[in-house]
Amino acid sequence: RYEGVALKATEILSWDNGRLHDPLRQPHELEVPQSMQLTKVFSLRCARDGNGQLTLYLTTMAGEELAPMTASGADLVADLCYRVSVEGHEGFQVKVALPDGQTLDSLDPKKPLSEAFQTFMD
Repeated sequence: RYEGVALKATEILSWDNGRLHDPLRQPHELEVPQSMQLTKVFSLRCARDGNGQLTLYLTTMAGEELAPMTASGADLVADLCYRVSVEGHEGFQVKVALPDGQTLDSLDPKKPLSEAFQTFMD
């Protein structure tokens, strides 16, 4: 019984046609519905040093700053998306809000960071 939670039975019960046809699948092989994933939201601040290296500061919505990350200006947006998602955030969906109001995952993944962040770099 789930009191105070509005969920569909399909989000709680993992039995679907695929599961019925392959009952030997392990629980860790089942996908978690998108609505059931927890999300961590960060804001990003970026500074460039004299050598073209970028220092990226991620801050939680509670104001806690994570350890700074360094990246090359030639690194791609896709590279940063991957690094942020695997840095100790297992089991969470990660969203990064940029200073211009966009999210990191909405940018072109093939764009270099120096180009993608040029409008708001310190």
